[in-house]
Amino acid sequence: MKTLILTIAATGLVLMAANAGKTEEITVTGDVKCAHCDLSIKSSCQDAIQTTDNAIFLLDGKIAESFFDENEGVKKVTATGTAKKQDDHTLLKVTKIEVAKG
Repeated sequence: MKTLILTIAATGLVLMAANAGKTEEITVTGDVKCAHCDLSIKSSCQDAIQTTDNAIFLLDGKIAESFFDENEGVKKVTATGTAKKQDDHTLLKVTKIEVAKG
């Protein structure tokens, strides 16, 4: 019985570790924030999206960087990309981003 419980616990840990690096493609819309200046969750400035349900996505990649270089001051965006958990945050590797409609 002890062996069975230990085996089940070890299997659960392996599955949790495998899912920790799991990524998925999502689309989010929200307000543009600075993870450092506005949200106080990073030690340096990084673009982020805060959704209406207060979920925060840190934006990553050249597409996001170029977008904000060309669209300084934009307040609301829709971004698509691959999301994954990194530390205590969700990192969005942006594949598409645009000014949100409405």
